Amino acid sequence: MKKKIFIVIALLLIFSVFCGIIYLNNVFLPTKAKKLLADTLTQSLHYNVEIGKIKYSLIRGFIINDIVIYDKTKDKENTLLTVKETSCHILFLPLIKERKIIIPVIHIDSPYLYIRYQKDNNFNFSRVFSLKDKPQDKPGVKLSFFIYKINIFNGSGTFQDEHFEPKFTRTIQDFSMGFNLKPIDKVAFLTQAKIISDKQTITKVSGEGEYGFFSKELNAKISLANLILPEFNPYFRGLPFSIATGAVENGKFELKFKDGLANLKGSLAVKGLALGKGNLNLTGDINIVPELSYDRKKDIFNYQANLQLLQANLTGIQYINKLNNISGDIGLTNDRIWTNNLKLQALDCAFLLNGAIENLINPSLKANLTCEQLNLEKLFSILPSKPKGFNLSGTSKTRIDIEGPINKLPLGIKANLELKDAKIEAALLKDPLKNINGKIDLTTDTLKWTDLSFNYLDTAYTSIGKLASFNAPQLNFTLTSKELDLASDIKIKNDLIKINALTGKYLDSKFNIKGNIDTQDRANPMLDMYAEVNLKPEDAFGFLPPALAENLKKIKPQGILNIKGALKGKAPAYKDWEASLTATAPTFSVYGLKLTEFSIEAAQKNGILKVVPLTASAYSGVISLNFISDLKPALPEYALKFDASRIELAKLKSDTEFKNQDIAGTLSLTADLKGNFNGPDSLKGQGAISVKNGKLWQLNLFKGLGELFLLSDYEKIVFKEASADFVVNDKNISTDNLKLASDQMKLNCQGQLGFDGALGFTVYTEVNKELIRDSSDIRKFTAAILGGLSDALTIKVSGTIQDPKYKIVPVAADLIKNLKDFILGK
Repeated sequence: MKKKIFIVIALLLIFSVFCGIIYLNNVFLPTKAKKLLADTLTQSLHYNVEIGKIKYSLIRGFIINDIVIYDKTKDKENTLLTVKETSCHILFLPLIKERKIIIPVIHIDSPYLYIRYQKDNNFNFSRVFSLKDKPQDKPGVKLSFFIYKINIFNGSGTFQDEHFEPKFTRTIQDFSMGFNLKPIDKVAFLTQAKIISDKQTITKVSGEGEYGFFSKELNAKISLANLILPEFNPYFRGLPFSIATGAVENGKFELKFKDGLANLKGSLAVKGLALGKGNLNLTGDINIVPELSYDRKKDIFNYQANLQLLQANLTGIQYINKLNNISGDIGLTNDRIWTNNLKLQALDCAFLLNGAIENLINPSLKANLTCEQLNLEKLFSILPSKPKGFNLSGTSKTRIDIEGPINKLPLGIKANLELKDAKIEAALLKDPLKNINGKIDLTTDTLKWTDLSFNYLDTAYTSIGKLASFNAPQLNFTLTSKELDLASDIKIKNDLIKINALTGKYLDSKFNIKGNIDTQDRANPMLDMYAEVNLKPEDAFGFLPPALAENLKKIKPQGILNIKGALKGKAPAYKDWEASLTATAPTFSVYGLKLTEFSIEAAQKNGILKVVPLTASAYSGVISLNFISDLKPALPEYALKFDASRIELAKLKSDTEFKNQDIAGTLSLTADLKGNFNGPDSLKGQGAISVKNGKLWQLNLFKGLGELFLLSDYEKIVFKEASADFVVNDKNISTDNLKLASDQMKLNCQGQLGFDGALGFTVYTEVNKELIRDSSDIRKFTAAILGGLSDALTIKVSGTIQDPKYKIVPVAADLIKNLKDFILGK
């Protein structure tokens, strides 16, 4: 019986529930409950709420379909939220006993949320969080309302920011979120979604946190992946650079928001980043640890970050152009960028960089770079200005300090170099400076060097000096080698080289040079020079035009000349120089002949070179020379007048090959000659020579004559007079009146002496008969039996000065030869 009663009661309950559900789904829920819920939500959310349908299921509880929340009108712009379906269970026992509506879980299926950040800095749903206009409590039964959890799935939405033009818009898909309502005023959440850009790029976002309704404080942790940075460029406009490419491969952040102040901290790995500012572009992979804040009320954006660069590249740097393989940490704030240990490649060298950029609005750079092996040619190429034709190459251990405003280039650059086997090429150098080693301090406008050594033209040099102002260089340096000791003071402006002083010593010569060199025509620089030189002539041969040097070498000049000279003209065109020169020397020699009180005055103008005069004392006599040459023809010609008087041969012979022979006399010589710079073979002219109180028999020419005459005392013959007029022509010196006279003999000569020493003379002799008669020598006897010899004997002289040959012209020559051979036992 009891069992039947229980079954009946159960059936009645089921029937009642069934009837109740039918009533709810067909009467109460579609009418009263739907309107009540819509009105309540409208008052609570401060936005219009419409509900499509409400029903009840024993399994799923209350099911609400097609919820629409909108502002003003139900169109696209004003609709905030649409929900396809919401379901939940209500705990009826607390409702009956305590008048509490407790919902353990609300399931929200396929919501679509439209979020719009408006120009008034409010969101389109901001009234939801307003505490104003709270719904008034109505008289009657009071109900408490609690929701412990909300699950949202299959959500989507649109975010739009009206602060930009065009509006920034992103689509949200696969949105899911779980809310856990905490007592009084907080809600905890867990969410994930996909953000899709206009280019259909998918960014994955997940987060968790909590929000306080009364405090309006948000605390959240956010993770994201595949965030394409350029697609969010509108939010990066406050940065001092633009973002061209880059994707956040993964990132984690902590976000706090309260009273309009947002703070974000986190870390992210960015791949393929490309940042730009003006001509500067940074590319590479970067790990970033950012800390950002935004005050919405004051519209102030602040940030700081640590950037770890991985094999990045920076281009667009003036002069340097590109930095490669940048690795290390960079600090970044609103107004400063810095690094303490950044490795990079620049100018074909590995650098270590320390420095900072201050004041990013008007940025100023201060940094230093160090390099163990810098390419000097690359370094020199970045200088904003440098001398024309000047090149520096090689390697160096280097420190470079850079300082100055980036917006007002060029930057101030200081470099300390320790050169290793470097090379310098310059327009005025015949050959590069090689094997350069030493220390150089370089700025954008100065070059200093100390302990510098190098090789030039196979000679080792050392130097210290300074080159100031590359636009108008001031050059001061010393230069030392085994042959040279030089100090300079030189200024260069545009193409003009002004030599204020160039003093020193080269070999045995000292010099002090001043003047200007105009290098506008680099192949033909214009000279305007003045010099005071103590010159040893052979020291200058390497600096003279080759043809002039060769001609000077032939005359074998020796001594120290005290020279003062000036010249104007183009360096290679020495024939066109306008020049003047005076030179003196206490002693000087030419062809080995010694001169004293040597003095010369020379001038060149309009292609005419004049020496007026050259004077000197020599061997108790004096000499003078006047010289004039027209340098304009391809083969210049010259004319000279030479005069020598009172020359003591006994003294002169000591400087010749005859120094061991008994030669004496007083020589006078005049010559008026012409020729060209091809050499002495071109000489033509005439002159006269005389010797008084002479003693010439030991000359090869006269010694042979004495032997031929069979005179044993020929060496004692002293000529009181010797004279001749001569003509120079066709490489010969010819005469028809050479006379030598003494008490013992007279010689009358006609013929010529070649420049090569060849002899071609006819000698007419007259021998004193008394000399033959008084001699006891057998040779005098032979002469006596040939009485005709005492009156006239004609002899042909040939051969050379060194080896003369003699031939007697009369018919009796054979008899004389046979007699001579008999007596001598041949």
